[in-house]
Amino acid sequence: MTKRFKIELPKIPLDLETANLQDIYHDEDPYLSNCIITNQRVDYEEIDHLKSFLKM
Repeated sequence: MTKRFKIELPKIPLDLETANLQDIYHDEDPYLSNCIITNQRVDYEEIDHLKSFLKM
């Protein structure tokens, strides 16, 4: 017996600002909020906390 389930795409707001991951190393408070990160790559870095929040 096969179970069927539906995979839904994430609901990401279209009006998010673009951010750069390198900004967290140059700012006093190392966090990014309400932004979208694209075309970024992290090699050999330890990320202590990563949280993703979607507010609708």
